[in-house]
Amino acid sequence: MQGTLPGTCFYKKVIYFLQFCIPGIFSTDTVKSMTIKRRNCIKHDEDHSSMAEAGVTMEVFEDYSRPSCIIECRARQIYDTCHCLPYYFPNFALVWGISTECDSEGLECIANEAGILSALDTGEDNYEFFSEGAQCYCPVDCEENLYIPEMSQADIRESARAVQVN
Repeated sequence: MQGTLPGTCFYKKVIYFLQFCIPGIFSTDTVKSMTIKRRNCIKHDEDHSSMAEAGVTMEVFEDYSRPSCIIECRARQIYDTCHCLPYYFPNFALVWGISTECDSEGLECIANEAGILSALDTGEDNYEFFSEGAQCYCPVDCEENLYIPEMSQADIRESARAVQVN
């Protein structure tokens, strides 16, 4: 399912156009019955043991989404590198059973390593000019709605006539 929600607004001799494209990803029951490796996507309510067999580790979030998988992967890399997590990460300490609070050394480490810690490894050898990053195996969701905003604006010429379209 895909749709768009367009809108136009005139304000102070400027025309604004706003549109949301909403493409969706949906899987048939046949695809959902395949193994994770074969279908190369994960259902939101996927069994954690099935994900582990496919090489996907989810410890904190109960339901799968690619963004939550990437957050968990990045959290592991940040903790392994700096021995703490930034304050804006979920409370991994509850699941890991260890403190993830940063002291001044941890904050300095995160600041110094920010480029690498925020990057994801592409897995491609021909991208040697990119920073190394977290090696996250996080397949796409089997079902997902994306919201892609598009906006443009233009000045209205003095000689333009306003026309109302219903």
